[in-house]
Amino acid sequence: MLADVPGLALKLLDAAAFWLFRQSVLILFRLLFGYRVRGLVPRTGPCVVVANHTSFLDALLLGGVTARRMRFVMTDEYANVRGLRWFLRWNRVLLVREHARSSRKVFADVQAVLEAGGVVAIFPEGGISQDGRLQPLQPGVLLMAERAGVPLVPVGISGAFRALPRHRSWPRPATITCRVGEAIRVEELLPPERKRKEALLCGAERLRLSLAELVESSLN
Repeated sequence: MLADVPGLALKLLDAAAFWLFRQSVLILFRLLFGYRVRGLVPRTGPCVVVANHTSFLDALLLGGVTARRMRFVMTDEYANVRGLRWFLRWNRVLLVREHARSSRKVFADVQAVLEAGGVVAIFPEGGISQDGRLQPLQPGVLLMAERAGVPLVPVGISGAFRALPRHRSWPRPATITCRVGEAIRVEELLPPERKRKEALLCGAERLRLSLAELVESSLN
């Protein structure tokens, strides 16, 4: 039993560090951007959080929609940036590399997180929007949620593109809002009369429209 003490202490320290980091970021965002959240991610149970992606701020902004520690899925485009690499590792980000074996591993890792009752967060556009508009969604996010039997929770982020679009290196004044939508079961998005591939593409488009509505309502 004593052998477990160091491990428990490290877990408590890690949890405390994450709480402090999250609170500090949220306070800073409220001061700089009048950051606000409308709605919340479910407090219990596994789910996949999906959001539009217009800014490098987005992952940090999603920290305000739940106190639960989410596992983000992202490409490895910035994984080797000094300083950021440690941050990604600390936050246990699931990195997708450009080969099939890596994709299968990430898919398996996502399933493990969800089966353990965790929350996975993903930006299903596959990258940061260049013009702030919502791009077509990749249907893989539907497969992730469907296989685990968990709901999708859409989050519309508005104002982040104004504050810090991809081509800017320094933020500018903006009001940022995250609006959390109702949880959606994958089967609600898939038209049963369509073939599998067509159904997934249709489901991805329906999810995109749900996100677009949340983004639009966040502007009001």
